[in-house]
Amino acid sequence: MTLFLLGFFILLILGMPIVFALAVPVMLYLLFTGHPPLTALAQQMYTAADSFPLLAIPFFLLAGELMTRANLTNAIVNFSQASIGWIRGGLAHANVLASMLFAGISGSAIADSVAIGKVMIPAMEKAGFDRRDAAAITAASSVIGPIIPPSIPMIVLGSTVGISISGLFAGGLVPGVMIGAGLMLASFWANRNNSAVASTRFSIRVMIITFIHAIIPLTLPVILIGGILGGVFTPTEAGAVAVVYALVIGLFVYRSLSASQLWEAMLETVKGTCMIMLIVAAANPFSWILSVNQMPQTVAAFLVGISDNPIVVLLMINLMLLIAGMFLETTANILILGPILIPAGAAVGLDPIQLGVVMVINLVIGLITPPVGLCLFSTAAVAEIHFGQLIRRIWPYLIVELVVLILISVFPVFTLLVPSWLGFI
Repeated sequence: MTLFLLGFFILLILGMPIVFALAVPVMLYLLFTGHPPLTALAQQMYTAADSFPLLAIPFFLLAGELMTRANLTNAIVNFSQASIGWIRGGLAHANVLASMLFAGISGSAIADSVAIGKVMIPAMEKAGFDRRDAAAITAASSVIGPIIPPSIPMIVLGSTVGISISGLFAGGLVPGVMIGAGLMLASFWANRNNSAVASTRFSIRVMIITFIHAIIPLTLPVILIGGILGGVFTPTEAGAVAVVYALVIGLFVYRSLSASQLWEAMLETVKGTCMIMLIVAAANPFSWILSVNQMPQTVAAFLVGISDNPIVVLLMINLMLLIAGMFLETTANILILGPILIPAGAAVGLDPIQLGVVMVINLVIGLITPPVGLCLFSTAAVAEIHFGQLIRRIWPYLIVELVVLILISVFPVFTLLVPSWLGFI
């Protein structure tokens, strides 16, 4: 088992793509042990991909792509600016609010950072913000995308470890709002004495007009979240509804979606889906071997040996996940660590929904943490700034998100209140 894990880490250090870093150790393990036969690798990979809940992934990716390419993001941004743009540093708050609203459509942090960044970063720079500060708040708020439902990482986690996906969605609502509010407070404090930052004038008329323009795209997250949490349809069915809705308003209502844009959206969706599903397929036999060798029980015994206090154990798990999130992509971390940590947490009495939400938040924070930080790379590219410049400006917002993470870890009510109201607990 030690050689198995060592081989995995060596391949990662050598820069091997995560799919091969997962699959190669499994193949060597099966070859050298001879039991089970090598065909088990293919069987496990097929079993992982043959999942109805995972069908939601391409649907939500496509819905986000369609909404972005049809310029429906602009309507959401304009409404956000009109609503809270009058506060000091208002465009930064509008950036966060737009990310929170767009989160109810895409479920992807990277899609959020690109879609919102393309509109908000130039607008914030024009209003007096430093481009690097505009990029920092864009990257920081983009992690709300996988926390407020729908959430692609939560779909992967729920389908992998058997937690209610709808329950995870419900558990992410309050933490997502907490992170958004915290980022707004941090931005307000940072710009309290900055006279160079212009704020828009508050106008009820403008807010009503922008709301009317945005009401159609804003209806989509209401339908999705309400339908999923209300039990009207499953997350997969919600994804299909999102695609149909985005197609109808893009092609027939706003008529802003061309045939070429539709083709581009489908290509990007295929690329994103293939990347995620390859990782899912490769990670399943990897996690299976860890399970066969009783790795979850070993980790649980190790954690309980240090403390049997659920909060202490959860804080230790947080530290482990934060480190993992700095080096590995979110989906891979969920697939490798989820089957290990969820049972380990259950051994000390942690609720699976709370631990699942905390796990996702930990790992999406890794999207804005060097050295990997995929949202840092995507936002830096959109803002046309150096990666290192963005890292230096992201720290205050990163600290805010870590504070929220500690709060929801210490006080389970933040993650379990809505699921308990809706009967998922």
